[in-house]
Amino acid sequence: MKTQNSRNGTALSAALLFLSSMALQADIVTVNSSPFSLGYGFISPGVWSTNETSGANTPTTQGDFQFLPTVSSPLLTGNGPTFPSRVLSNGNSSSYSTYVDDAPAGLFTASVTANWNGTLPTNFIPGTATLQLTLTGIKIWASGLNDPGFFRFDETTVGHTSSSPSMTPGGAAGTGSPSPANFTNAAVWVQMAWDPADYSVSGVTQTRTFSATVGDDLTNPASYIYTALDGYEVLGNVTLTYEIVPEPSALLLLSLSGGILMLRRRLR
Repeated sequence: MKTQNSRNGTALSAALLFLSSMALQADIVTVNSSPFSLGYGFISPGVWSTNETSGANTPTTQGDFQFLPTVSSPLLTGNGPTFPSRVLSNGNSSSYSTYVDDAPAGLFTASVTANWNGTLPTNFIPGTATLQLTLTGIKIWASGLNDPGFFRFDETTVGHTSSSPSMTPGGAAGTGSPSPANFTNAAVWVQMAWDPADYSVSGVTQTRTFSATVGDDLTNPASYIYTALDGYEVLGNVTLTYEIVPEPSALLLLSLSGGILMLRRRLR
């Protein structure tokens, strides 16, 4: 009888351990932001701004999420298009445009930082929070100055470098006859667009960085490739994921209490 009681006790103990593990199994919580969408025009030397685009942009803070882009590049010429409400339109001799080239002088850089600024619940399991900044598109209008060549976006985030396919900019001047005055004509610009691969990181903040590369298509070789830029856009959303210790359900609590009572009776 003692042996039988011992076996029963072992079986009940195993059952209680199983029920306990079910009661303590972590739940995964996923919180998604609303879509973010922001555009910037190059409005003066060295300045990308939302002055022209604010009416067509989402807020940079939505609920507990933030979506904070930056963009930087040098002045090319006073001639350029305009970007009202994120629609590329004809400009004039004081509309300005920026550029990227195949030398270090013309450097285009951009970044996006996503933050979650909420408060995690008291039953949050430390170390389980991850954030994913999903970019559904980075876009910019481009026009070649001396040779259209090619253009591509590059993600420069440490550990997550990648590049877009090569794309062909518009041609402002026509090969061999550079004339920046033509940059005021929106028709000579072509939009470059890329949907980069996404990934998550530990914690509640993530920053992704980008640059651009241009090169000669070798059809009409030029000593330098200057590609004018304007009308930058970045679109995406943010997802926070974390684990919590759930509150035990009433059924599990009842099962545990009943099992403990049976175990005590069996072992008497």
